[in-house]
Amino acid sequence: MRIKFFIVILLCTCINLLAQWTKQTNGLPGSWGSTYSIDAQDSTTAVFGISSVSDWLYYTTNSGSIWKGSASVFEAIDIEIIDTNNIWHVGSGRIIKTSSSGFPQIQYYNSGVIDFMNYIEMFDINNGIAMGEKYSPPKAVFLKTTNGGSNWNVASGSDLDSMYSGDFWRRIDFVDMTVGYFVRSISGKSQKLLKTTDGGALWSETNFNKSAHIIKFYNKDIGLAYETGKVYRTTTGGAGWDEISIASASGWGNDIEFMPGDSMKVWLVTFDKVFYSSNMGNSWTQIQIDTEPITARDIIFVDDFNGWLACDGEIYHTNTGGLSDIQNEPIGIPLEYSLEQNYPNPFNPTTTIKYQIPEAGLVSLKIFDMLGKEIEEIVNQFQPAGTYSFNFDANNLASGIYFYKIEANNFVSVKKMILIK
Repeated sequence: MRIKFFIVILLCTCINLLAQWTKQTNGLPGSWGSTYSIDAQDSTTAVFGISSVSDWLYYTTNSGSIWKGSASVFEAIDIEIIDTNNIWHVGSGRIIKTSSSGFPQIQYYNSGVIDFMNYIEMFDINNGIAMGEKYSPPKAVFLKTTNGGSNWNVASGSDLDSMYSGDFWRRIDFVDMTVGYFVRSISGKSQKLLKTTDGGALWSETNFNKSAHIIKFYNKDIGLAYETGKVYRTTTGGAGWDEISIASASGWGNDIEFMPGDSMKVWLVTFDKVFYSSNMGNSWTQIQIDTEPITARDIIFVDDFNGWLACDGEIYHTNTGGLSDIQNEPIGIPLEYSLEQNYPNPFNPTTTIKYQIPEAGLVSLKIFDMLGKEIEEIVNQFQPAGTYSFNFDANNLASGIYFYKIEANNFVSVKKMILIK
């Protein structure tokens, strides 16, 4: 029996908070095209990559009071900084190491293996993972280094033949040198989220097959994915997912950023909006960055206070956490317990069941037949206050009368539903 479970109204507050973000301009060109990515070492040192100007990289060592261009021969699709002497970026099928002094060194280039580089993650000065693609025939390729990039070795094999990412770095995320996730695309087929536990040598499919714009994992178990208007959350390493709707998030997703050391606090960047969650995505607050429209691309925080937001033609900085001094409680929290009648009813073979809980607690939701025999336990987990909904698929059941029962804290309710085939 297939059950699709999701949270429907732990919605974005839809309140535009006047946030503590400052536009930085000193040393930056008056305008530029796309901003590819941004990374930061600490509260003072950051670097980002752009297009359409002579300097592909810009860096700061004083929190953005002054930015300096660092000429590089190639574009910076994705960037990693350990310190000002150890900056990596990928672009044009190459892995390049550079420094704030501006001496780029090509560490990897093999047009017979990779045509385009998408992603790089350096976990320290020696250990890192990179990903690129071969165009014809399509093939995703993962590379690994353990000596700071002096050698980049192909880690992946033939199981990624005919696959590609469909974007830059947004659909790839490694949490360490062994565990990584990759949203693979294959021409003519739906997307699938793949997982590796051996550094990219072997990949297995998870049960997540949404058209994700972004994936980001806090650790090997906790991760978020985004497609238009929806965030998906796993706490089981991709084995199971909750679906969370964000009413005002209508644009393409560009980045998800967990705050360092705290999986509950997370930022979401769509094409034209920025959102913040303090409860691992259960609810979202839209953050107003500027009075002018923005095209947001990437966001990075180095601690609870210091972060940068990279937009096309603009860089914003915060040293106050990026939030207003006004604290707002998420809306959409129900006032009382309730179990609604399933809809449609009668049904064949799917129906929707909704319930509300005004306070967090352990929730159990079960399906029974007419004799009182338990057919399925749909929910058995701790849930925050909110309104929940799931699609019940009775394809494997015979026509007849069934019951569904909820127990949450001291609340118990039972309702009847009719399956007609």
